Amino acid sequence: MEWLTPMIAVYAAAVSVPLLLLLYFLKLKRREQIVSSTLLWKRAVQDLQVNAPFQRIRHNILLLLQLLMLLLILLALAGPILSLLTGAQI
Repeated sequence: MEWLTPMIAVYAAAVSVPLLLLLYFLKLKRREQIVSSTLLWKRAVQDLQVNAPFQRIRHNILLLLQLLMLLLILLALAGPILSLLTGAQI
């Protein structure tokens, strides 16, 4: 198997994969809640500490599916070709 344009796929991957991950880091998943006591603020601060950037992408199936689709698109962009000639000359 050979590639027609492998460097185009490498450049596209270098731009698109970090961009996709950056979009997931910037996405906030917070709900507005009414707090009746300041004792609950301690729990809120702990929640903020747990939401480190790499903690959020651990169990995200949607992100894994999007990365898989991006990988398939990048492989198609690289232009794989199958050479049927095995080197035998007629």
